[in-house]
Amino acid sequence: MKESYSIEEGDKLHIVDNNLEEHKAKGYLTREAIITTAVGLVLGVALGAIITPPVIAILQQPDLEFVKHFHVSAWAVAVVLEAAFAIIINTGVFNKVKKLNLRDIA
Repeated sequence: MKESYSIEEGDKLHIVDNNLEEHKAKGYLTREAIITTAVGLVLGVALGAIITPPVIAILQQPDLEFVKHFHVSAWAVAVVLEAAFAIIINTGVFNKVKKLNLRDIA
């Protein structure tokens, strides 16, 4: 049987469920979101650098020619836009997590 109880520290009330406190759960979710976003950005840039030249060569036609060199500024803008999108999505998710009652998880 799971053990759930509350601990009052000053004005704060921490819900404890199998030694998992609310602020620790939110900290874990925050770290996970940051790490997975960073890994996704790095892998996206790395795989994009590898995959882009062959894709451009396949798509190129006699009447249509693509730029064959990398523009670092365009890649930087793409990374910034992706990071901003991740921040917006995670902000919405964490606003929902604030309302989460850890006793209802199990």
